[in-house]
Amino acid sequence: MTAGTQWQIYLYNNTTANGSWRVYQFGAATSTANAGALAGNGLKADGSTLETAIVTNDVSTNTTLVTADRAELFNWTGALGTITLPNPAVVGNDWYINVRNSGTGELTLEPFGATLINGSINLQLAIGDSATVVTDGTSYYTIGLGQAAVFAFDYVVVDITGSVDYVLSGNELNRIAYQFIGAVGANISVIVPNTTQQYWVYDNTTGGFNVAIGTATQVSPLAMVNGARTIVYSDGTDVVPAVTSFVTGAINGGTF
Repeated sequence: MTAGTQWQIYLYNNTTANGSWRVYQFGAATSTANAGALAGNGLKADGSTLETAIVTNDVSTNTTLVTADRAELFNWTGALGTITLPNPAVVGNDWYINVRNSGTGELTLEPFGATLINGSINLQLAIGDSATVVTDGTSYYTIGLGQAAVFAFDYVVVDITGSVDYVLSGNELNRIAYQFIGAVGANISVIVPNTTQQYWVYDNTTGGFNVAIGTATQVSPLAMVNGARTIVYSDGTDVVPAVTSFVTGAINGGTF
């Protein structure tokens, strides 16, 4: 309190040991703001000024976040687990948290209901990954998604059973090595996003039909060889071989 000022401080809620208090300044033509009263999530009082602050919470069990968790850091210290993000329509535009996986297994960020994060139904953070997660009131997005180089390579098995083209989605996106399995009932393609990405592919399907890989706009998706492993990449428009020699031609007794 500035010298010479007069304040009334009174208790208005005694349901906790500390209670809840209000302050009122008397006799001032211009009221002096109280930094302590102004501080909220992500802010703290330092004398008469406000400073940014990030409260760190170590969590090791599945956790559902709420509005009051705004601006805090959630440091995952467990094995496999999930942090569920709140309804963006409830927390509102500009709500955000920070998250880091310091644990021993993959951490999944699971948005509320059908809400998307970075355009996908969820986001996996490998050990060492970190990000700021913010909502526009409808969807979630990450800022500065940092991925540990040692975990930049990963592997996923995708069952593409059926007779129609299979579109990669959700946690199948942005992986590196793919093994495609399942009984394929027709010549089909695995559809990947129109983004720059490498794919280590292994066609381990059954059914005697041919499987290709390409983007949704690619005129001629790239044929994979059943039982073979190879490296391809998307240049943002088409999926092309990453090696000079790429085996094509007769596949499963036919041509593609």
